[in-house]
Parts: sequence; C-alpha cells; structure tokens
Amino acid sequence: MAKKSFRMGLLVMMVVFGMSVVGCGGGGTFTLTNIPTNYNGMYAFLDGDKPRGIIGAKKINIEDGSVSSTSILTKISNGKVEIPLWVVRDSGNVENYSGNDKGEIEVWIIDSETYDSSKRKFCVTFDGSVIFSNGKAIKSFHEADYSRDF
Repeated sequence: MAKKSFRMGLLVMMVVFGMSVVGCGGGGTFTLTNIPTNYNGMYAFLDGDKPRGIIGAKKINIEDGSVSSTSILTKISNGKVEIPLWVVRDSGNVENYSGNDKGEIEVWIIDSETYDSSKRKFCVTFDGSVIFSNGKAIKSFHEADYSRDF
C-alpha cells in the first residue's frame, strides 16, 4: 500500500510540474533605480534581446513558447525595482540567468501584477549598454537610450 501511495504522489507531482515550465527565484537580477514616483506600486517586466532569451519577472511561466499571463511581475517601490532574471532555452526550459554579457534590454512598466502586455504604461530601452556580471546589472531610469509611453 505504501508503494502505491508513493507512486501516486510521484505521478501527481509529475503531472503538476509537467503542465507548464515555471521559474521561481534564485538567479541574477537587474536593478532599475531612479524610477519616477508616479510608477511606484506598478510592476516591471524585463525583455532582453541580448543575451538571447533573457527575461525578467518574479515568477515566469512559459506556455506554448510564450510568457504566460500567469507570470508574476516585480513591484516597483520607492523608485526602484530589482527584477529576477531568467533564460528560456530552445527546449522551453526556464533557468536562472547568471551570465557575464553585454545586453540590450527593455523594461516595461505594467499596471498589473501578472503579465498583461495590454496594461503596459511605459518602456525604457537600453541598447547594448547593460553589462551583466554573474547575472547582475544595475541602471538608472535616466540612463535609458529610449523611452516611450503606451
């Protein structure tokens, strides 16, 4: 009986973890400082072109090869946000980002705790000026190469 319960528990765990690929805590971070106070209480999502496949949020869910609306974003507080970083591999696996790269990234400010691109309010772009060391980088909002409202 104990073997049967153990196998059933194992099967349930495999089904739960197999339904979507999830990343949660523990890798590199991108810190954005000097964010205007009117964005406090909103959330941030990072999309990176270089290094390839880098994304940033508190929790990432990938469904059908795209970031899912169940992904949890990081809250902006006191003009600052520290966004956990992830890499989505070609296989669809999500891994902590810990690289040493020079990157091109966009940080979207979104008026929703979960990923919803229709609720984007603002975007700042750093064109190749972000240097990651052991997966970590920091930039000021005012250092962005481009910015735009939505």
